[in-house]
Amino acid sequence: MDLLGLANYAVFMAILIGIYALLALGLNIQWGFTGLFNAGIAGFFAVGAYTSAVLTSLPASGRLGGYELPLLVGWVGSMAAAGLIAWPIGKICLRFRSDYLAIATIGIAEIIRLVIRTEDWLTGGVRGVTGVPRPFGDLDYMPSQIAYLAIVATLVLAAYLLVERQVKAPWGRMMRAIRDNELAAAAMGKQVEARRLQAFVFGSALMGLAGALFVHFNRSITPEAIDPMIATFLIWVMLMLGGSGNNRGAILGAFVWPKIAGALDERANKIRSEIESAEFARKQAKDALEQYQKSLADARAEAQKMLEDTKAQQARLAADLKAKADTELGAMRERAMRDIEAAKRAAVGEIYNDASNLATMIAGKILRRQISDNDQQQLVEESLAQLQAMKN
Repeated sequence: MDLLGLANYAVFMAILIGIYALLALGLNIQWGFTGLFNAGIAGFFAVGAYTSAVLTSLPASGRLGGYELPLLVGWVGSMAAAGLIAWPIGKICLRFRSDYLAIATIGIAEIIRLVIRTEDWLTGGVRGVTGVPRPFGDLDYMPSQIAYLAIVATLVLAAYLLVERQVKAPWGRMMRAIRDNELAAAAMGKQVEARRLQAFVFGSALMGLAGALFVHFNRSITPEAIDPMIATFLIWVMLMLGGSGNNRGAILGAFVWPKIAGALDERANKIRSEIESAEFARKQAKDALEQYQKSLADARAEAQKMLEDTKAQQARLAADLKAKADTELGAMRERAMRDIEAAKRAAVGEIYNDASNLATMIAGKILRRQISDNDQQQLVEESLAQLQAMKN
């Protein structure tokens, strides 16, 4: 990267650091000096940004605005709008303590963000507000950036001197007394609720001014620019790093922010890469599982088809074997019947011949009277017995 590019980047980051320094100063008034846990910084930042954009932007159809007022009017209006929004919120929510106040303020900031996203007639909806003028915008890019950096630095210095003067004044000592021991301050006759409300409105007005500087720096504003992760929690990180209750520390925390953001981006990129790798591996595993399940289903279908074909072949083979066996059995039965009939006929013929021969022999003997009557009777009985035996 050439020197001009490095210079452009340095000026760009310096402007953002100045804007974040104003946010950190506003939060330091609320938390560092008064102990008010404001987790709705993004809401007051957005109110200031959209107020200045509406007052100073070019005419546009479909939304409020287009008044083309001077930039100074827009910046003062942004502080006034943020302070006016903070006053009723403080009247209602400052009775809460610590985490309950944080929950209430972050809820209000989300309500403001949803209104900005949905009310097209007021804020342009998700399209946001464009055509916002910028001081010295007619100059070339680098001179314009340097001129805007000078404006931001001047406002940060003025805010720092004003807050430092108030901190060293009785007002600041009273604020620290309320932060350290609210009951003791009330016992001394201090108006605790009124002073807490003053600190809340004062800090919110500085946050609104930071929003106005941001919208004129970008020349446009959309709901994505007021992400709570950037406009709320990052400011808390800056203040914690610099030291709450210390204005110079709050500004120093804003200067440390680029290193923190770079480290967070590097870590986020690494985590994102790991997530993408894990997602790719999960997708591959899912595809492999789907392929395996498909192959398993195909194999099951093929096996089922083969089993059905085998069963059908076995059924046909059994039917063929049964039909063949029935045919052969019928043929064997017919042959057996024919053999039996032939055997019967042969046996009857033999019996008939034997009986005929025996009868002829008996008749001859009787006619020749060669045997006695008893012998005749015995011969007849023997002949009958022989016939019965041959019959059986």
